Amino acid sequence: MCEVFSAALGITVKRNIGQSRDGGNDINVGPLVVECKRRKTLGTVESWLLQAAAACDTSAHIPIVVGRSDGGRSLVVLDLDHFIELTQERLLEETEEQPKPVDAYFKQRASEIIGQVDL
Repeated sequence: MCEVFSAALGITVKRNIGQSRDGGNDINVGPLVVECKRRKTLGTVESWLLQAAAACDTSAHIPIVVGRSDGGRSLVVLDLDHFIELTQERLLEETEEQPKPVDAYFKQRASEIIGQVDL
C-alpha cells in the first residue's frame, strides 16, 4: 500500500514500523491515518461496488457504496484508484515532501492492467 501511495503522489510513504506492537495505524499520508486490512474475500462489499460500477453511464462517474449497520455510522467504499484521484491534490497540499511527477504511476497501472489481459 505504501508503494501505491508513493507512486501515485510522487512522495515517499512508509509503513509505521512497530505499529502492531505499540498500537496505532499502518500508514500516515498527509491528514490520512490509514489502517490496512486484507482478507481472502470481501464478498458482499465487492458485489455492492460492482453493482455501483455497473450503474455508471460514463467513465466520468465514480462508483461508491455507502453502507451502515443498524444504529452504526455510515461508511463509504470506493476503488483505491478513484480515492487517490479524488484526494490527490489535498494530500499533496498537506505533506511536507516535494512531490515527484506522478505520470509514472498511471503508466505503471495501465501496464499492470494490460499485463493481466489475455491477448
